[in-house]
Amino acid sequence: MGRRWWLWAIIGMALLACGPALGERAALERADRTVELVLDLERLRALSEQTGAPIPEILARWRELGVTALAAEDFEGARLAAEAGLRVAPRNLYVALLAGVYGWETGPVIFSGNQVGGYPNRLTSTAALMEALGAPLGLIEFANQSGAPQLARLLNYRAVRVHSITVEELARLSDRDAAARYARAARERNARALYIRPLVRGPVEAMLARNEAYLTGIVTRLEAAGLAPGPAQPKPVWSTRLVVPAAAALAAAAGAMLLLARLWTVPWWLAALGVLAAGGFVYGLGRMGYTVLSRQVAALAVALVFPAVAVVTATEAADRRRAAAGLGLALLQFVGVTLAGAALVAASLGDSRFLLQLEQFRGVKLAHVAPLLIVALFWLADQYKGSWWQWLDAPVRIRHVLVGGVVLLLAYVYVGRTGNDLVAVLDVERALRLVLEDALEVRPRTKEFLLGYPALLVGFGLWTAGRRPVAWPFLVAGTIASISVINTFAHAHSPLMVSAVRSAYGFAAGLAVSVLAAAAVAVLRRTPPVQRWLATLGSRAWPPAGRAPQGSRASGPSRTPGTSRGPGA
Repeated sequence: MGRRWWLWAIIGMALLACGPALGERAALERADRTVELVLDLERLRALSEQTGAPIPEILARWRELGVTALAAEDFEGARLAAEAGLRVAPRNLYVALLAGVYGWETGPVIFSGNQVGGYPNRLTSTAALMEALGAPLGLIEFANQSGAPQLARLLNYRAVRVHSITVEELARLSDRDAAARYARAARERNARALYIRPLVRGPVEAMLARNEAYLTGIVTRLEAAGLAPGPAQPKPVWSTRLVVPAAAALAAAAGAMLLLARLWTVPWWLAALGVLAAGGFVYGLGRMGYTVLSRQVAALAVALVFPAVAVVTATEAADRRRAAAGLGLALLQFVGVTLAGAALVAASLGDSRFLLQLEQFRGVKLAHVAPLLIVALFWLADQYKGSWWQWLDAPVRIRHVLVGGVVLLLAYVYVGRTGNDLVAVLDVERALRLVLEDALEVRPRTKEFLLGYPALLVGFGLWTAGRRPVAWPFLVAGTIASISVINTFAHAHSPLMVSAVRSAYGFAAGLAVSVLAAAAVAVLRRTPPVQRWLATLGSRAWPPAGRAPQGSRASGPSRTPGTSRGPGA
């Protein structure tokens, strides 16, 4: 560590400051284990008409299976729910008013349409009515209803997340896949109300039995995840102190200074000033009332810096040992720094607004790209031995254009897949995801165990073997593993334990794939063509022997990245 020990100390103290926040959030999540099953009345009526079974008989049976509420849009629907001993889940203000007049037990208010009741001018009245009923607001996933964030704020964030499968989606899904999707939303995204539309397609004589099996499948999957059917209970409003995102910003700035110190000589006082400025800026934002922005800035700063810190400092750790010991130390350093970044991001977003996804982490695509570019910069610095900018003067050849085209194509796919909005998921990968979910319940991220960790382990192996020019491309690709783990914890609406289990599975599966990849590389290295190619790469000097890079003095002193002159950071 040399003279940079105090930067690591700042990161350690930031983690200590954020620890209590993570403990508070974990306690909130452990106490929130009930999931409300809300039936759609319109589809229930269609089921009753097709099968001839009276709605009260269906509700009596399904109540025993775990259904706790019936969504109602009119008086008749609310009356059916009350007579069946179910909670009324109003879908409009009219039913909410009826529930107050008749004293019906009320579940979450799940407004239909593209806006909540009372929007835009009567939200205060809507909030007063819901407070009188003691009913939480149902925030429908992916619906983006106008007025929902404002109404949630007026209710002091007394709200629950709702997952629904539309009629069109149900037509494309098997019963098993639909049940798995409901359970996944409850387990992985904190959905505490499941809006269930009865199944009305298929043979009439088997329709009731099919629906009962469908509901049983949902409940069974919930119980396997440690959840239970029951009335949805909103989490208490919660927010960490402003010192938490400020501490995360201090850690991000300290990580940035660790990186800069490997490229340039950074006086300790300038590094200290930069770290303090970052923490003060984030804390100041919060004190001025920009609490959401201060948390988003801190989380993004950590997500941009820590993946690169994990890779670059791991190569330093590998240099201290040889062979297997160096590889193991590098991997340990990588995992430790990555988990530190994940903890800092999760703590920064410690607020009810993020848990309900009324606010969320910003800069996802930037956080997926910037760390790769930072590690690529260190690649250039290592090859050009302190004059990393000299690569701009290098001649452009056809192979450079071809490689650049491939890199751009891969970058397009990689960035497009961060939100599944530009590049669709392949059917093969979709099938693999379902297999992993059935086997592990919490699915590890594909890019972690199939790309990130294998590339990382191969890169560390080549690095410790002295093949640094060949190792760098793998290290750049391996940075994706750290990016993915930190991004997992940036999903604040997902429980901490789920994120931790997902990351652990990703590491274990990635390690297994990495061992296979390393074995394959070892076999290939024994073949004469590959041996000749590696020998050529390993013997190539950067810059070529006898010629200094353009714009530099051949007789001048050179230094590798990380070598400081004078009192550095």
